[in-house]
Amino acid sequence: DFKPHVTLTQRDITFMTVEVGGKPVRFEILQIFPFSSDTKRMGIIVRREDTGTITFYVKGADAVMLKRVRFSDWLEEECGNLSREGLRTLVVASKPLTQREYDHFQSRLQQARASTLSSTPVSPSTCKSSSMDS
Repeated sequence: DFKPHVTLTQRDITFMTVEVGGKPVRFEILQIFPFSSDTKRMGIIVRREDTGTITFYVKGADAVMLKRVRFSDWLEEECGNLSREGLRTLVVASKPLTQREYDHFQSRLQQARASTLSSTPVSPSTCKSSSMDS
């Protein structure tokens, strides 16, 4: 039987708790980037409560994500194998951020949101922040 190693046990607008190996780990939700059909991905930036570690998680269609993550022969091969079997694949990636990187990103995100007149959701790529792209 497949048993996930990580289970979401609680979530609200500002915090979430996951069980990792049976132990609860609480995260503050710093930013949420909803799924967009334009970018074909979604993301979240969280701060781990016990360590203060900030991490950007993103998931999306393999065709989009393979261009945005560090190249991996294995990842490309597995996505290709699953696709040939007619299966849809999603790629999940993470990037640790320093407080300084997050603060810089947050500042650029606020500027982008302030200058956006439409109701189009702002994504990390809107900020053109290379620190979030790799």
